[in-house]
Amino acid sequence: MRRTDVLFLTAMIVTVAAVAGGLWFQSREGADGAATAEAVPTGPNIGGPFMLVDQNGTAVTERDLLGHYSIVFFGYTSCPDVCPIGLNRITETLEQLGARGDKIVPYFFSIDPARDTPAALKEFAEHFHPRLRYLTGSEEQVQQAATAYKVYRKLDKRSPDDMEYVVDHTSLIYVLGPDGKYAAHFSHGTPVQDMVARLKRLV
Repeated sequence: MRRTDVLFLTAMIVTVAAVAGGLWFQSREGADGAATAEAVPTGPNIGGPFMLVDQNGTAVTERDLLGHYSIVFFGYTSCPDVCPIGLNRITETLEQLGARGDKIVPYFFSIDPARDTPAALKEFAEHFHPRLRYLTGSEEQVQQAATAYKVYRKLDKRSPDDMEYVVDHTSLIYVLGPDGKYAAHFSHGTPVQDMVARLKRLV
């Protein structure tokens, strides 16, 4: 066999091995309930300072996320499908975790401050887990929180006066540790049983 043929064959073997290894890693990651469809920064890149209020008008900052595990999900009350599905999944996960779920505080960060007032959030809260805290603030405060968590948000308005707009946004569910730092994440399509299994290993 010529030297060029040997080099070509070797390169092909390395490429196939790398692809197979990548697929194996993704399957392991998916089995843990982690996101495979959306890229996510990890470690200290997730989270940071913010100042918002919850549905009862109580001030909430990043310091309130310390000392316990937190679930963090960004969305908005007018969301037609992704947000209710995500919140239902969080609710079911916490219920299935039982007493262990009591160690986790869930947060819903609004990305639509123009419509998501504390009063609107309080009405919305009736449909999901009773321990969920719903956060909102001014446009600048909401954007600061979204930036801290590397969350994409874009309002799709037909006109400046359009109040029936939708908001395109990141649908990942983050899990933070008691130190307030990234611990795990789930994609929009992660089944509840996978979320429960992953959280049981963390909490």
